[in-house]
Amino acid sequence: MIGKDLAKGQLVKVNLVDAALCTGLDINHVVTSISALVSKILAKLVKKTAKKGLKFHKIVLETNQTIMKTFLYIGLALTVMVGCKNTNESQESVVAEAPLEAAPSYESYGDVITAEGALNSQAMTELYAALTPGDTVDAKFSGAVNSVCQMKGCWMRLDLGDNESFVKFKDYAFFVPKDLSQTDAIVAGKAFVALTTVEDLKHFAEDAGKDQSEIDAITQPELSYSFLAHGVLIPESH
Repeated sequence: MIGKDLAKGQLVKVNLVDAALCTGLDINHVVTSISALVSKILAKLVKKTAKKGLKFHKIVLETNQTIMKTFLYIGLALTVMVGCKNTNESQESVVAEAPLEAAPSYESYGDVITAEGALNSQAMTELYAALTPGDTVDAKFSGAVNSVCQMKGCWMRLDLGDNESFVKFKDYAFFVPKDLSQTDAIVAGKAFVALTTVEDLKHFAEDAGKDQSEIDAITQPELSYSFLAHGVLIPESH
């Protein structure tokens, strides 16, 4: 009967720990419940051993064994509950992390192209630097829009750091919005270096809305980084 009482106490202690883990009971409440249960079992143990005529040292031995087992279960309960708490906090931390930024959505002009593989401004500048007048190379790059034709959006200039790429659209088959200043655009087509005449430079200055003094200041042809685009991507949020 004594062994059964001990087994019963241990089983109830385990059930209390399980209940605490499942329902989130306070650990102090669990320990108090376990201690109360141990006290009842110890009282019953002393009473039963006395009835059986066991010696006092036998009672002390049984009592000490029960107490040691009780503290072992309390220690295990604390370890498991702290581990579960840390796991939950870790999971909550993961859930609380900001979601990954979604890929930008684009408006497409001209042929359908993708953003993958587009060179940045620095790489495109290096590509242009390797060209001589008459060379043409297929390319795709991204850059901030410095200016757009204010007449109908038939060309734009993309920033290349210390220079610009003058972008026109193949066969004048499409145009871009005129309010794209400082918007990042992606263009695909043919890159080349061209000598732009004074007449064309003045015409482009007029299209860009330059004042007359700036237009009159143009007196020399200019070697420009040119681009004939067959497809353009503009962020929808522009």
